[in-house]
Amino acid sequence: MTLRFDIRCVECAQEYALYEMYQAFGTLAEENDSEAKCNEKGCPHDRMFQALYCPLHIVSYIVGAHPRPWTAENRNLISQQLKTDTLWDVDKSSNFGLFLERHKGPNAPRFFAIDLEGYLVSKPPVVEQAAAVIVEQTLSVVFNINIDNPRLVNDKPESLDAGEFHDNLLSFGKRDYWHYNKNTLSGHLLNPTQAAIVIKNSGITVNDYLLVWHKTFADASALRHVLLQAGFDGILPPDSHIIRLPSLFRYNIDLPEGVLCSLEFLFSALFPNHPLRLSHHDALIDSKKAVLMALMAERLCKGQDTADLQELNPDSSCSTL
Repeated sequence: MTLRFDIRCVECAQEYALYEMYQAFGTLAEENDSEAKCNEKGCPHDRMFQALYCPLHIVSYIVGAHPRPWTAENRNLISQQLKTDTLWDVDKSSNFGLFLERHKGPNAPRFFAIDLEGYLVSKPPVVEQAAAVIVEQTLSVVFNINIDNPRLVNDKPESLDAGEFHDNLLSFGKRDYWHYNKNTLSGHLLNPTQAAIVIKNSGITVNDYLLVWHKTFADASALRHVLLQAGFDGILPPDSHIIRLPSLFRYNIDLPEGVLCSLEFLFSALFPNHPLRLSHHDALIDSKKAVLMALMAERLCKGQDTADLQELNPDSSCSTL
């Protein structure tokens, strides 16, 4: 006989869901722990009930946590698939064939890797940080912008209330994390208009190509929205010039069960010694990772050795952070 219990009280159900979340991400306090302040060093805020941290730092741990499928065994399974004799096929969705042909012809197109942090699928999208890096081994930065208060409605800030954040933790996630923890993002702090001017003057044109680690065109669409807010149109390349790297990697790698095509996970498997493997959720860092993934995918599509690219000198790599 199997007994099933149905929690009918909404408040009890929410409390139990929070308890499970704290337990899953290692933020649950011991029963005899009577400390009232957040465990994060230097944080003056009160803890959530039954938790070790305040709401902000609980979300911080959730954002930075590694899902259970990200095991060393799964990383090894992926690494074993990337032997020097591996020859990748180009899928139809990624547009990666354009990247492979980039050196042909007298007027070779330029390629940039872009990444954004924020809530990109909202309407309108909210961009907290945007970065672009030239697709070359030097990882030259085109721009890196931390947008100050991007939630603007009729020139008035539409910021979330801290009390609301505390009371509705279950409904908050990555989209709100950056709003409360802007200091973790790199880049020059600019208002939305200043940010749009920097992007406009970056040199990226409609004739160039963008690499993104995203299964949709959300990054480019959100960046266009930043420009449109300031009255700029026709600056960025069209969707037909966007290369979506996850599609190529998903097509050529047999991912273990439960493992998504995550940039952070795949990068740590493909570049096990690289200093960037331990960093994530910063637009500049993820743009640089996308560049290195694209350069290695190029070699795999051409049947070339990838060992020297995977074992970049840590000292030279650190200088690009």
